[in-house]
Amino acid sequence: SVHSVEITSAPPYGVGSTFDTISPEQHGRVTRTSYLVTELVPGKSGSVDVVGSEQFRHATWITRVEPAGTGTRVVIEVEFQPKFQVFFLTPLLFFSRDNLMVADMDYLNDALVKYGRE
Repeated sequence: SVHSVEITSAPPYGVGSTFDTISPEQHGRVTRTSYLVTELVPGKSGSVDVVGSEQFRHATWITRVEPAGTGTRVVIEVEFQPKFQVFFLTPLLFFSRDNLMVADMDYLNDALVKYGRE
């Protein structure tokens, strides 16, 4: 989950820009994840790679926006390759009682709906 975002590169923003996401505090701890923008087509799509992850050899978030009736559909794909040390935890992302991937997408949906009303 993401509590806040900090842009870590100077303008202009686009391919090559960097930012960090900061998780909500849980058990007195926050997690910071760094990203690099690798593709950006304004109003259409973008990709970001996770940088320096302790959990992943490679991770890319791909986002597309598409017209959907009177609204917009947001499509998010995640490609990742966990490091060997944490590979056994991969099923937890998908099969845990509190499915982390679904929870994050629910948070994103709520934020987009709120943004659309403002």
